[in-house]
Amino acid sequence: MTLNQKTINEELKDTGYEIVKVESVPKSVAEPKAELTSNK
Repeated sequence: MTLNQKTINEELKDTGYEIVKVESVPKSVAEPKAELTSNK
């Protein structure tokens, strides 16, 4: 499943966030979570 980046940007702007950089990363959710827990 791919996310619609344009829709995400619009939603973030509508909630008051300023978008500085958007980067797509070809990782599963489990990979960054594992990296975060291993760094603690």
